[in-house]
Amino acid sequence: MQQKIKQLQPFFLRNAIIAAIGFGILIFIDYIVEGSFFDGFQRHMFTYSLIIVGYILASEGTLLIDKWINKKLSPRVSFKFLSLYKILTVIVFYSAL
Repeated sequence: MQQKIKQLQPFFLRNAIIAAIGFGILIFIDYIVEGSFFDGFQRHMFTYSLIIVGYILASEGTLLIDKWINKKLSPRVSFKFLSLYKILTVIVFYSAL
């Protein structure tokens, strides 16, 4: 059980940092547009949360695709083909989101 938690620790840390930076940027944009830090944030908190969750899903999905392709194809194909295959796969993934 502790081994599983240690394996997930970078995942949670990475995504906590992404969420903190994302919320900070969105609050700053609210300040620029509306002139106050938290009035707009309170009104748009659900939308901001969806934006952050969507970004995390997209970035983690991209990382998983990259790891899977490296494991399956890396020893057998050239770097150019591998890069092209990754790009096309990620485009298909983003289109599905």
